[in-house]
Amino acid sequence: MASLPIRSGVYSGRVESYTLADLRFGLRLAATPKTSLTVTAENLFDERHQDLVGSAEAGRLLLGRIGVGFQPPSGPRLLLRMSEQRYSHYRILHQIGSGGMGVVYLARDEHLHCDVALKVLPAGTLADDIARRRFRQEALSIARRAHRNLVAVRDFDTQDGVDFLVMENVEGEGLDQTLKKGSLDEATILNLGAQLASGLAAAHGAGVLHRDIKPSNLKVTPDGDLKILDFGLAKFRAMSDDTASVSTITETGHVVGTLPYLAPEVLLGSPASERSDIYSAGVVLYEMASGRRPHLAEDASTLIQEIVSQQAPPPSRWNRRISSALEAVILKAIDKDPSRRYPSAMDLEVDLRRAGTSSQIYPPPAESPRRKWIRRAALAIASVLVILLVIYREYVRDWIFPPPAVASLAVLPLRSSSADPSQDYFADGMTDELITTLSGIAGLSVISRTSAMNFKKSGKTLRQIARELDVRWIVEGSVVREDSLVRINASLVDAAHDKSHWARRYEGTLNDVLSLQAELARAIAQDVNVALTPTEEARLRKRGPVQPGAMDAFLHGHFHWNRRQGPDVEQALLYYGRSIELDSRFARPHAELADVYGFLGNLGKIPQESAYRAAKGHVLRALQLEPDLGEAHASVAVLKMEFEWDWPGAEREFQRAIELNPGYATGRQWYAEYLARMGRNTEAVSEISRAVELDPLSAPVAGMVGTVQYYGRKYDLAIESYRQALRLNQGQVLARFYLGLALLANGATAEAVTELERADGESRGIPLMRAGLGYAYAVAGRRREAERVYQELRARSGVPVAPSLLALVAVGLESNDAAFRHLEDGFARQDSYLGHLKVLPVVDPLRGDPRFTDLLRRLKLT
Repeated sequence: MASLPIRSGVYSGRVESYTLADLRFGLRLAATPKTSLTVTAENLFDERHQDLVGSAEAGRLLLGRIGVGFQPPSGPRLLLRMSEQRYSHYRILHQIGSGGMGVVYLARDEHLHCDVALKVLPAGTLADDIARRRFRQEALSIARRAHRNLVAVRDFDTQDGVDFLVMENVEGEGLDQTLKKGSLDEATILNLGAQLASGLAAAHGAGVLHRDIKPSNLKVTPDGDLKILDFGLAKFRAMSDDTASVSTITETGHVVGTLPYLAPEVLLGSPASERSDIYSAGVVLYEMASGRRPHLAEDASTLIQEIVSQQAPPPSRWNRRISSALEAVILKAIDKDPSRRYPSAMDLEVDLRRAGTSSQIYPPPAESPRRKWIRRAALAIASVLVILLVIYREYVRDWIFPPPAVASLAVLPLRSSSADPSQDYFADGMTDELITTLSGIAGLSVISRTSAMNFKKSGKTLRQIARELDVRWIVEGSVVREDSLVRINASLVDAAHDKSHWARRYEGTLNDVLSLQAELARAIAQDVNVALTPTEEARLRKRGPVQPGAMDAFLHGHFHWNRRQGPDVEQALLYYGRSIELDSRFARPHAELADVYGFLGNLGKIPQESAYRAAKGHVLRALQLEPDLGEAHASVAVLKMEFEWDWPGAEREFQRAIELNPGYATGRQWYAEYLARMGRNTEAVSEISRAVELDPLSAPVAGMVGTVQYYGRKYDLAIESYRQALRLNQGQVLARFYLGLALLANGATAEAVTELERADGESRGIPLMRAGLGYAYAVAGRRREAERVYQELRARSGVPVAPSLLALVAVGLESNDAAFRHLEDGFARQDSYLGHLKVLPVVDPLRGDPRFTDLLRRLKLT
């Protein structure tokens, strides 16, 4: 066997029993006793078949080097046909790259009939079968952790002693090529940086480190998605050397490969960790921001000394246009001390996204008069086009193309076919999941679970139920679980005509529950003449398998969370946590835990700061796992509204949640509250009205109708709405609390005190209810009792009382200076209740004070 270097213009080819190993960068031709050469005269290069054309003289020299006799044909050109090369069922098409981690080919997967990227690992990368098994395990971990920012791993195998990895073929430009053009604008840095951190967080969550983050291992697709390549290969490459750093330095001591991106502690001999990956990501961020790396010494030993001991200059030294917020993130990521870096990639992502909303971008340089004129003309044309588009959408389109009617539908509680009453949680959970799946289809108006559950064992006819819920279609049925097998018997009924449309059975295993629900949802949408959009269809296809125990624990948790009584909240926490332990890729329990922690923080069961941190961590994890999960986007919006006072960000997340799940009544309820807090009462009424349509028998939704009216100073209407909420559910203590406040505002002081005393008693002294009662006592002239409540709240041990609640009682006692002291304390502690101040009637006595105006300004509410 011989190996020959090939330069451009020197071509290789096939003798019948010879095999080609590397077309572009090297050649191996294996001779056998019987050889023959087929030569034809042509003048072409057929890339599809990889036929290579060269001169007859080149062919003679080439074949002569390996001892093959050769008689050139007549004519000036020679065609030598390459032998087809395969690895397993992957047919090599052509080479698309190479480097220290191997040669990458574009290949055709003959089983799935799609193109893939096949990486042939260098000889010795995996030293033995143990390393090979470990690498396969890491490859499987990445394969299971599907994420938009991780290159999808399809396969890993060995053939004839050659190890190869099969991945998705990522189109786009390597970040190293992009950075050759200079630094990037801040918006792009924040976007790509957040994607990089998100991908790292997903991999770290699977227990896999990258160890070689650098621009050439990052690719940006034409759609703007950043993909992280070459996970885990650095470790196995280093294992074949004597030291971890040998692979980064040449014998002459000059830098090659990845040394500039290695963390100081790794260069000093410590093992790689999540924080060393974060350091490498920080160096990439630095390079994107400044157009250069933090340390630039050419000599390897000097560069190592700089990385280990010298603080990098701030990137603003090279690019004054980057914001202080972004610079702070970068410098924290590349801190020499690992303990001062971000503890996780998720934390890095959070700060990058936060910098995107808080950073100050420097203004662009002044435009020339000509460019200014062109820009203004373009804006004028765009404005005209927008006006024409609005006219078309509002007046013309629907007249020419009438929109399809929305199909109204209710899913009645599925009956449990099990004789064991302890299985009721499973039937209720399956009902919830079906409602959630159907609610994500824009053409369906689906009644929410709270209202649907009112008809569990109600005995009413389907026609009566349809009339009460104002729907035409009803889905009813039963579910049975036998060990890991699940069977759903479902019927679609045209309730308006009291006619069964169809009855079907769906069977599968517990881990296929989400797929079963998606299949049932498709059938329902089709038979009520609702066409799924491509996005909706893609979303349903994503509802893949879940580990059976994880699904069972999730349904248990959902059962307790929906009850919200006594120990149920604690049980919900336990079961959701168990679900995550059993299947770390399951997004839904993370989203639900965010709401549970927010609930506990609002009621003062745990400190607000702790509630916020826990909720934020879980909801971001949910979105990493399932970016299109509407419920999680709504939860992010609530956190931005309650704890971050990021009002524009909250609205974007609410709108995204409703776009993804238009039937999510709770999301619309929360969005209505946001609009009411902003003083946009007309929009709030419209949004809460839609929530009522989706969940007409929900006490929380009815209570929010009252709150929208209360903030709008329509006290009579608010009082009636709160009473309706209590008729639906006497245990709605929050509705009773607000009823008391509305009665106070309307002058019904005695009745208000009675309601607030009852709310305080039913809640067993929750600080919010207690403070409301203290305020009511003060307004009613019962000053001594109000002061007693005030002192009791101040002296309360355990979970700290939110300062704004103390301010509420102080306002009632007409102690404005004390009220402002508490409000300032609340501002410093990011008290979530301060988000109500713009419209909250109880603080009206403070509105004429300049201190209140200044506080609203700092809260960004004016």
